[in-house]
Formats: sequence, structure tokens, C-alpha cells
Amino acid sequence: MLRAAAVTLSLVFMASAALADGGRPAGVRLGPDSQLPVPRFESLAAPKVHGRRGPGLDHRIDWIYHTAGLPVQVLEESDSWRRIRDPSGDRVWVRADKLSPARTVYVSTDQAPGLPMRAAPRPESRTVAYLAHGVIARLGACVGGWRKVTAGAQTGWVDKSGLWGGDDCAGVED
Repeated sequence: MLRAAAVTLSLVFMASAALADGGRPAGVRLGPDSQLPVPRFESLAAPKVHGRRGPGLDHRIDWIYHTAGLPVQVLEESDSWRRIRDPSGDRVWVRADKLSPARTVYVSTDQAPGLPMRAAPRPESRTVAYLAHGVIARLGACVGGWRKVTAGAQTGWVDKSGLWGGDDCAGVED
């Protein structure tokens, strides 16, 4: 009985040690300014966003994004600035207020006729649409390697291998 209690206590201790402060997995760091996990996925909140070489208005503009909803990965934080990576791999600094926690994905495959969107998260499920390279869709749910997305008026399931920004399902709400 005493041995079983010691084993149980040991398992509880190991499980709690595997979680860092706030119940997050060990090894996940929080941004110093947002207190959110870094890296994480967000999206551009504005139709025009300047991507700068460094965190501040005095840094040169390298990119001007013209696509609200474009998924980006937040890599670093510095006060009110976020260093992001976009679907093409470019890394720039943007103001935090130009980002949204809304999760979107970018169709990265260029297969013909497009990335199949299915009625259910199964390869044999009926195809309801094809998504072309470059389409941005709202991420709705994750089931294994499948992602539920909404593009325009169409909602369905796609294989995550054809998406950028769909590997991590943290923060996804259905």
C-alpha cells in the first residue's frame, strides 16, 4: 500500500514537472511582452502592414504586406514589436497592433487541380472543393493530420501537408 502511494506520488510529481508555470508544457517559452507562447501563429490584422528590418520606426521597411488575414509566425517580441516569419520564409518586424490572434492558413501546395477540400477528415471522403496555391483560409479545427478550414463560403477538411501555418493547432477554436 505504501509502495503504491509512493509510485502514485512519483507519477504526479513527474507529470507536474513536465508542465511549466501556468500548465504549459516544459520548453515552451512565453514572450516577455505578451506573455503568450513564442513561437506562435497569428495573422495580419490590417490590409497594409510594414515589415521592418528591426523593431522600431527608425528601421528600414523591407516589405509592405497588402493581405489582411495572411498567416504569420511570431518568432520574437520586443516591446510593441513582433518579429514574424511569413509563408515565403521572410522574417521582418511588425507592430503588435497589426497582428490578430485569429488563426488562418496559407495553401502552400501547387498541385493541380488544387488542394482537395473534403466533407470529412478522411482521404476517401467526398471532395467539396479544390483550393488553389496562395488561398488563405480560416483554421477551424484539427483532427490528426486534417485541418477544418473555411475559404469564402466553403468549409471542409484538408490535409495539413498542403498548408503553411497548420502544423500547430494551439489556440484553434472550432
